[in-house]
Amino acid sequence: MLGLWAYRAGGTFNPDTVRLGPGEFWAMQSTGGIMGPDVQRLDQPGGRLEIARMVIANGQQQIRDALLDTRINDDGGTPASASEIAVRMRQNSNTYVGSYGRLNNDVLPVVMPRAMEILKDWRLLPELMVFNQLLATFSVPSPMAMATKADQLEAITNFMQLVEAVEALPHAGREVSKPRFYDRARKAMMVDPSIVTTEAEKEAFDEQAAKQQLAAQMGEMANRAAPQLAQGLMNGGQAA
Repeated sequence: MLGLWAYRAGGTFNPDTVRLGPGEFWAMQSTGGIMGPDVQRLDQPGGRLEIARMVIANGQQQIRDALLDTRINDDGGTPASASEIAVRMRQNSNTYVGSYGRLNNDVLPVVMPRAMEILKDWRLLPELMVFNQLLATFSVPSPMAMATKADQLEAITNFMQLVEAVEALPHAGREVSKPRFYDRARKAMMVDPSIVTTEAEKEAFDEQAAKQQLAAQMGEMANRAAPQLAQGLMNGGQAA
């Protein structure tokens, strides 16, 4: 409790005449001579060595790793930066993204029939229905799922920026087919095909763009003709 103590034969302390035990008080005629104190405590040079805390912390970290617990540890050290947290979430998402397919194939075929049995026992479901896993959907509200959705949104944004960059090139379609290029790029970036516009949507967009262009031209012509109309009105007023 009081640590480890040592003494040297300096003449001020005799261990044979005192009681050795925790909490004992030793009467000494002096603390030592020119060579330093005769009784001194043997402390670790680098401070306390808490082996128990190190072992417990290591065990807790192993449990967190086994449970896929990615929460930031409050160990009293330097807090993690936002970039470090983002990189950790992205790494966990890339590592365990395959678990969603297993969740769909392993959990749903068991949970859905059991849920229907419970509903039937509660008389909320008149009869058991044939389970079809293709018609069942699920949502996982977890940080990993949110990180995966963020990656999907980032891929869609990158695809839109790619389309804008290609459309800005005047001769981009001369050597490469734009529709086939966009289709290959979308598949390579794993973008959902539902965001691609249909033929009807393309026609509606072109029609709306033509109307806006015509309105802009009419407005420009009106701006150009406005000074002439104003000058004509002024001349007519002076003649009257």
